[in-house]
Amino acid sequence: MAETFRGLLFLLLLSVCASAQSGPRTVAVTVDDIPIGGRKNPATAKEIQNINRRIVEALKKRKVLAVGFVNAGRFLDVPGMEPKIARSVLGEWLRQGMTLGNHTHSHPNLNEITVEEYTKDIVRGEALLNEVMAPTGRKLRHFRYPYNFLGPTEEKKRQVQEFLAGRGYQIATCTVYNADWVFADVYADDLSRNDPASARQVLEAYLQFTAEMFDYHEQRSRELFGREIPLVFLVHANQLNADAMERLLDLIARRGYRFETLDRVQADPAYATPDTYVGTSGPMWQERWASSLGKESKVNKDPDPPKWVLDAYRKVSRRP
Repeated sequence: MAETFRGLLFLLLLSVCASAQSGPRTVAVTVDDIPIGGRKNPATAKEIQNINRRIVEALKKRKVLAVGFVNAGRFLDVPGMEPKIARSVLGEWLRQGMTLGNHTHSHPNLNEITVEEYTKDIVRGEALLNEVMAPTGRKLRHFRYPYNFLGPTEEKKRQVQEFLAGRGYQIATCTVYNADWVFADVYADDLSRNDPASARQVLEAYLQFTAEMFDYHEQRSRELFGREIPLVFLVHANQLNADAMERLLDLIARRGYRFETLDRVQADPAYATPDTYVGTSGPMWQERWASSLGKESKVNKDPDPPKWVLDAYRKVSRRP
């Protein structure tokens, strides 16, 4: 009788675990480098308004409450960009229910500057964000490191994190990405040369690679945690994502994902895992957690975009 009970209990536990694993996947969407990222993206005020509007419209249409991470200083580099236009671009994100976060003022590389210089750039990035968020009653809470570089030494990493905590920031992680900046520069170059056929080829390859990267990071989660954790998806504000966002979100939804907020995804216990990675790279958080979980690190071992895309990207990058 006892053996039968234990057998039934084991089957019940298996059923519960299977049910939990087969439940809806969840993902938060985050968009970096607002108003615009990438070397080959268009950079007029009108184009930037259009790119941000279309990204936000696609997110709103799919009921995705994304966080947009802003480099306020990049507005200053845009021909014809007036303060009222910059406020309007950010205001549209807020009006459509999105959240804004700080991505620093000028997108500096923490590996190359001092902690003092870096933290001053963080503070400088707050002014415009606080101005546009104040009328909504919302406060600036999220910060994402440029390049996902958290510091090349333990001391530098600790100092910046203590600074961020002191200003009330929550660090935005990311656990899946798709190297969109590579595809975006090639795509923008194709469009600038009036080659829509090549641009379409790049876009299709981009979507395919996104699916491959979700495969990889889902598997990585299973390796580290024995389950698929909720994911934080990182993309950038650019022409490619303005054109592809609806299809990108549909692709993710077809994989069984429900879109959630960044706060809810990061409330999953996996995100409380200590981040013990120190180095000059900017890996996804699975690799930052690997050593504290006693698992093999796979920093820089994730898939690369197709060779022909990388070759085109290198060629575009060499152009003046």
